[in-house]
Amino acid sequence: MTRRCFAFIGPSLAAGDRPELPGVAYRPPARHGDLFGLDLRRGDSVLIVDGLYQHVAPLRHKEILAALAGGVRIYGAASYGALRSAELADHGMVGVGRVAAGYRCGELTSDADVAVLHSDDEACRPFTIALVSLRTAARALAEVGRIDHAAADGVIAIGSALHYTERAPQALRAWAADANVGEAMDATLAELMAGRDIKRQDALEGLRRLGRGAGGTDALSATRWDSSFGAETAFEHAPVAASRVTGRRLLACLQVFASDYPERHRAYVYRMARASASGPGAGPVLASAGFDVPAVAAGRYAGRTRATEHWSREERVLVRTFRLPPGRCVYKNLPPEALGGRSLAEVLKYSADLMPPYPVERRLTGAALARLWGATTDEELLLSALERGFRDLNEAVAVGRTLDLSLDTSR
Repeated sequence: MTRRCFAFIGPSLAAGDRPELPGVAYRPPARHGDLFGLDLRRGDSVLIVDGLYQHVAPLRHKEILAALAGGVRIYGAASYGALRSAELADHGMVGVGRVAAGYRCGELTSDADVAVLHSDDEACRPFTIALVSLRTAARALAEVGRIDHAAADGVIAIGSALHYTERAPQALRAWAADANVGEAMDATLAELMAGRDIKRQDALEGLRRLGRGAGGTDALSATRWDSSFGAETAFEHAPVAASRVTGRRLLACLQVFASDYPERHRAYVYRMARASASGPGAGPVLASAGFDVPAVAAGRYAGRTRATEHWSREERVLVRTFRLPPGRCVYKNLPPEALGGRSLAEVLKYSADLMPPYPVERRLTGAALARLWGATTDEELLLSALERGFRDLNEAVAVGRTLDLSLDTSR
């Protein structure tokens, strides 16, 4: 199987400066879910240089740990990746370059040292200067005598006093002129504009290391880390039996179209809940989990729907609120209860036409799901989605967008 290489790079290395490396696919700055979205395989390699974190969920530690546990080499350099590599060095993430070393030894301690403001387009043009870049360039000029050490300290002090969103070259020059270190600031910025930027240099070194690591020279992590997001992603991509249908897609088809799926989901919930709670019935299960059964049953999750009129209030609450530890996933695999007593081959045959290989024009909207499930109000639609094992209505609608409304739904 071909090993793949990915590099998440943004403002630290301009697009025109990124070398064309065989087998390396460039990606924009990393955010939460990006590693899971790559469907990484053992032997793949990833370089993380830049990452987003202020206005979107950042790339979390557990996502990196899950990739490491799956036999993926993860490198971090220059910026966000350097910070993460220092935090996860003991778990197998490899730091590359001087910025990563600075975080590892404690010389750098804040994400603000590498942060920059940049454009929100594909180019990711930087508008401000990273403090680590300013500091390193000023000190290097002082070491060779091009500026004196006091002026270098003044340049660094100005950069440190400004928020990363305010550290634009024009602002730095204005502050430096007021502090009588204008020439030193000009020389420092000229160094950075000429490409002698520590973040740029480390990003290039990271790319060189990525190419070498793809050949297998770096040891893989032997630690196993699991997370809800990792389990969901594995379920999303793993095919069942010898088919090309994934377990998650087959489950989604059954959740949407099987008229008796609430009963199947209830059986699954009871089996999973009883594994961690003693006593028969929903009441003891809820009580052992810390629920006040009467209070919860009177809340929003106890209402009747067409499929659950014969259920007790406690059963409705349990089935609709069930989650697997640590609390996000409802399913991590395709359970036997979902098959409704049929063999996997029979279910695959039944479901084949319901699951086209690509999204079709006629899709199941929220209104279509309401008609399919007999929900007459928004509240009933939500409850119907929950009792079919969807985490929420948004998940049900997202699944519905990939399934064909025109097909037979009677089975």
